[in-house]
Amino acid sequence: MAESTLSLDWSELLNRIGQYAGWGRESDPGVVIKPSSLSNWTNAKYIRIDQIAKGGLRQFLNPPPIGGSSYTWGFLKPETTVTMWATTTGTVSGNGSYSSSTGLTTITVTAAAFYDTMVGASFTFDTSSVDYVVRSVISSTVIVVEGDAGGEAADDTYTMTANGSYRMPDDFGGIYGDMHFDPDSGVRLTCVERPLGTVRALLQRDDTPGTPRYFALATIVPTALQGQRWNVLLYPIADGNYPMTFRFVPNPDAIGLSFPYPYGGPAHAETISASCLAMAELDLNRVRGERWQYFMERLAASIQLDREIYQPKRLGVMVDRSDKVECRGWSGVFTTAAEAYDPR
Repeated sequence: MAESTLSLDWSELLNRIGQYAGWGRESDPGVVIKPSSLSNWTNAKYIRIDQIAKGGLRQFLNPPPIGGSSYTWGFLKPETTVTMWATTTGTVSGNGSYSSSTGLTTITVTAAAFYDTMVGASFTFDTSSVDYVVRSVISSTVIVVEGDAGGEAADDTYTMTANGSYRMPDDFGGIYGDMHFDPDSGVRLTCVERPLGTVRALLQRDDTPGTPRYFALATIVPTALQGQRWNVLLYPIADGNYPMTFRFVPNPDAIGLSFPYPYGGPAHAETISASCLAMAELDLNRVRGERWQYFMERLAASIQLDREIYQPKRLGVMVDRSDKVECRGWSGVFTTAAEAYDPR
């Protein structure tokens, strides 16, 4: 399906900022701007315009409070599916390819076995029993590990032992609600969130693999090589490869040549533009004036529209149980560690 002709893309957004700044337009609407082909803007102006656009987009995606209340966009709660994997074994194809310039080794295996959630896990060569941390997953048969694994035995067998920790996608910033199993898996449970300390305690008491019932989020400290990342901790450790679907908080990339359309779409295009021009007003004139006021008006309208689209129309059946008392307490007997920690 063709993109809506009312969509606001990166080129038009930058042109609006350039025009507001008095530097003119660099290209016709819809034509992608390439820094190497600038005619009206200097490189310095282009960089400043791009920085203003990024600031305006961040301001729109994380809007200022209105009436003292913050707001989270419904369109910023997309669904994704990741695979929670069980302990995996297989055979390496040949030798690993080590790069001394990066300190990384590329490893290929003979059969599909890898998932993106394996980043940060340990890859063990069975002959040497040496563990290597997975830096990235290239495909279902190719991974990159930290360190020099080029000297490991050719065509060796390997093991990746599941420990309940699974890496989330790079653009992941949190989860809304529960995690759901693939309908075709036959699993009728829902994996629900529990405090991180609770899930860690469960795993310490019982590391027997099974169907995951609980999950917790664990943040990973940023490094010189990457920003904030997240792991999901599951209990029990997965006893099979489970595709699991959930709504998440994305950390969007900046729009540009390869990603020209911002979150929000045509319905919020004018609010996005207003946010960027308000940012330009602040950056260029050091004031919050008419552009800021217009942005706040557009923001209120966009929030109202977003609520109408994404808030549920029905919340369920209201039942009066005032004449009944229900008490759910501990049975005093627990058959598994999970039941002892189930806060019912």
